[in-house]
Amino acid sequence: MKCEMKSHHLGSHKDHYISRRTFLLGLGASLIVGSSGFPKLVKAQSRVTKVGIALPEHGPFSQDARSLIAGFDCYLKEHGVSRIKAVRRDPGANDERTIQVLTELLMTDKVDFLISPMSLDGAEKAVHAVSGSSAVLFVMNPCVKLVAGELCQSRSFRVGPNTYQRCYPLSPWVIQNLGQRAFITGSNDREGNETADFFAYSFDKSGGTFGDRVMLPPDSNNVHAITDVIDKTKSDFIFAAFSKRDALGFLRAIDSGKYRRWLKCTVGPNSLVTYPAGAHALGKIVSGLRTLSCVKDPLDFLQRLKKSTRTDVSDVGVAAEGYDIANVIDLCTNNVSWENDNTSALIEFMENLSINGPRGVLKFDKNHEPILDMVIQEWQFSNSQPHPKLLQEVPGVLSLDFGCGKVGFPQRPRGDVTDEGPLWEDIEE
Repeated sequence: MKCEMKSHHLGSHKDHYISRRTFLLGLGASLIVGSSGFPKLVKAQSRVTKVGIALPEHGPFSQDARSLIAGFDCYLKEHGVSRIKAVRRDPGANDERTIQVLTELLMTDKVDFLISPMSLDGAEKAVHAVSGSSAVLFVMNPCVKLVAGELCQSRSFRVGPNTYQRCYPLSPWVIQNLGQRAFITGSNDREGNETADFFAYSFDKSGGTFGDRVMLPPDSNNVHAITDVIDKTKSDFIFAAFSKRDALGFLRAIDSGKYRRWLKCTVGPNSLVTYPAGAHALGKIVSGLRTLSCVKDPLDFLQRLKKSTRTDVSDVGVAAEGYDIANVIDLCTNNVSWENDNTSALIEFMENLSINGPRGVLKFDKNHEPILDMVIQEWQFSNSQPHPKLLQEVPGVLSLDFGCGKVGFPQRPRGDVTDEGPLWEDIEE
């Protein structure tokens, strides 16, 4: 068998980049902007606050979209909020209507806040769209670096963990509890590679070393390309950076025969064991896995969601992001006045917010990335139900300052790391 070993130096994967000029050309093709320009905001206290939600009804992100909306609605119902109106529009299963939808939300609906699509392409287009408007944006994709080049927009915020935060706190815990030699794998796409790169970066800084690294194409069934190499590699544990869909196939593949011992030596982001959908799909396989998450008590929050919205969600973590977004908007609506295109008071208020929700305390750093309370959990299966056991709390997890440059992770941050050789070499067998 020929096993293609794909190794990635930090920042070596292909950049995905949408220039503002490219976006505006597409926007211009969809409508003619009149002399009035983008809509002007009026005093928030004097009217209903409009929130534009650009999330698909079908396609790969549709379940996450329903989870986020359920969390958003849960907050409004639990707190009896009536002055926030959600305006929902479907950008299409594959973002085919994203520019049209963003135009409608900003120009026709004149929303005050905008929740971006969850895809990388759709989220980047949303960042460009609000640059000429007075709306404040919540970026939903973990790969968009909010301080990178043209995406450095003062009106963009993120409440979900970015790719750095999804793995960084695991390194010191892993070294203390599992060992110092890692086998790294995951989905060979932007999100998987960034998560793996950042784990490698933080693990290296913590004193760890690497046995090998193999990344699989998204939706690949060739999991044996990983399992065959794992058994030949001297490693203490596996760090797996798979997406939700690919995580199920990977974990089921190693839950057999000689590979089963690796289950309790596998760690990764929350996408490995989403609750409730992913955890229930794995069943007993879930036992022993350790994941990094934001939601401290997913079972309790799931019950609250069902009680208030009567909705079955697939991912309580995404629902918690929707809950926190509604919380932020509610506080802004009740405490800030902003008029015309002057949103400086609103942005300053958000920059200094501190809220407490199902994920604990949430704040924003100087780059409008979230400061989050994280938890390391071990998943267990008892009484025919999967549930997490808290291993360690990691409060106030900060992001790197990614600096200005290309979208993504352009280089290892200067000031943090001196010049070093690569952590691994490309290998062909």
